[in-house]
Amino acid sequence: EPVRPSIRAIALAVSRANVAVADALKNLTQKERDQLIQSLPQWAVDTEPMIHFDFVNTPQASQDEILRLLAKVDLPAIYRAAQELSREIEQELPTLKAKSQGLTWKGLSRFNFAGIRVAVGGVGDNVYKKETADLLIDLGGDDRYEGRVASGICSASVLIDVAGDDVYDVSDASVGNIINIIT
Repeated sequence: EPVRPSIRAIALAVSRANVAVADALKNLTQKERDQLIQSLPQWAVDTEPMIHFDFVNTPQASQDEILRLLAKVDLPAIYRAAQELSREIEQELPTLKAKSQGLTWKGLSRFNFAGIRVAVGGVGDNVYKKETADLLIDLGGDDRYEGRVASGICSASVLIDVAGDDVYDVSDASVGNIINIIT
């Protein structure tokens, strides 16, 4: 109960960031978005043949095609959205941490708020496997993260782990793509 206002504030910040990201991508068709999602990671590690991405299943587009598609994206708007999201989270984080002290609730609650998929884990030891929440807040415990966790594609996603000795068993772009905050 005492952490609800902080969770709401952060979820609203993620929602605002997602609106900005969607607006920044509005000039791309869905096919073009998919092509960028598949091609950018491959392009970024082109000289590292040992790096593979689990979610990539199509051939990389040419550099000229990638650059043509990127020219249709408002990259400064995405950057501004990430900065604002980060600022808002950093502002709310001390309150979230303080209010989570002394909590005894264990478990996991999933819900939608302001168009955002939210998952909140209690103070127990939780295991998150391929958690698709846009906002994942874990309030404590020694947690384990497996597979994709809070990894928005074409959207903001945030992971906040307030306390604990955690293990991250993830691959490629698996923990938050726009912004990732682990405390």
